[in-house]
Amino acid sequence: MKNIKPVAIIISAIALLLVFSSIVFAHAQPLKYDPQPGSRLSKAPDSVQVWFDEAIESDLSRFQVLDRAKNHVEVSDALMLSENGQHATVPLQSDIKPGVYTVLWRVVSADDGHLTKGSYAFVVEGAAPSATGAAGGSATPEPTIDMSAMVSGDLGTQSTGPSPLDIASRWLSFALAALLMGGAAFIGLVSRPAAD
Repeated sequence: MKNIKPVAIIISAIALLLVFSSIVFAHAQPLKYDPQPGSRLSKAPDSVQVWFDEAIESDLSRFQVLDRAKNHVEVSDALMLSENGQHATVPLQSDIKPGVYTVLWRVVSADDGHLTKGSYAFVVEGAAPSATGAAGGSATPEPTIDMSAMVSGDLGTQSTGPSPLDIASRWLSFALAALLMGGAAFIGLVSRPAAD
């Protein structure tokens, strides 16, 4: 009976560690984009859509869609979320011209309140460029995606996944969980009565 108490304590500690680590490391990360980052579209989209791996807060999250001159092309600040809060839709103006557009997003997780932000660009292509006559002129150059010239302010930080600190913390929690489980196994083996 004495041996059960230390094992129960260790198992409880492991359970708490696993629950705590899943809460600490939960951040709303994008799973899918429409239009895709870096895509070239033949016509302007009606909206920008981003799917996240967890629900986001509509009141605390913000999306902006900017043209090369940093003019807003989203219809309004109103963010449309799916019923589960994981699919965000931002309606766009109907008169979008060909060019490079940058999507800036800043979302707050509904699960844990963590902020995640990022940006990406897509291109709306116009009519195919035509070469000038035999005078040796060249075709109109295609637009290029220059994120450094497009993105400014605190929304411009690209989020590509967990930070190095998050990764180190996660590995530390895994190491602690392994140590606790190994300790529980050791106590279980050592505290058994010797067989005669």
